[in-house]
Amino acid sequence: QRLEENVERFSPILVVLAEPVRLFLDEDVPRREGIDMFASALGKLRAFIKRSGVSVAAFTALSPEDVKRRRSVFINLLVGAADQHVRVEEKGKVVRLEWVKPSRHVLEVSFNREFLYDYL
Repeated sequence: QRLEENVERFSPILVVLAEPVRLFLDEDVPRREGIDMFASALGKLRAFIKRSGVSVAAFTALSPEDVKRRRSVFINLLVGAADQHVRVEEKGKVVRLEWVKPSRHVLEVSFNREFLYDYL
C-alpha cells in the first residue's frame, strides 16, 4: 500500500526494492506461510506494475549457500515473476552483468575503484 501511495505521489519511472525476500523470512513465521504470503505479494506487485506502468527492480545480495538453503523457494518465485533476471557479480575492478532471463547476454564493465567510491 505504501508503495502505491509513493508511486502516486512522486510519479517515478523506476522503483528499486532492496531485499524483498527478507520481509518473509522471519523465524516466527512458518515457512509455508511465508512462501504463501510472498507469492501473494508478488501477484499484487505484478498487478500494480501493470496498472501503474512503473518499472520495478528488485535485488538481493544472497550468497550461493543462502540460495541453496531456505531462501531458494523465495528466489525462484521472484525470478519466475520477473520479466528480466540480471545476475550482477563484482570481481576486482570489473562488474559483470549477465542477463539470465530472457536471454544469455553478458556485459562486463571496468571501473576505476576510486571513481566508484566517489560517486556511489
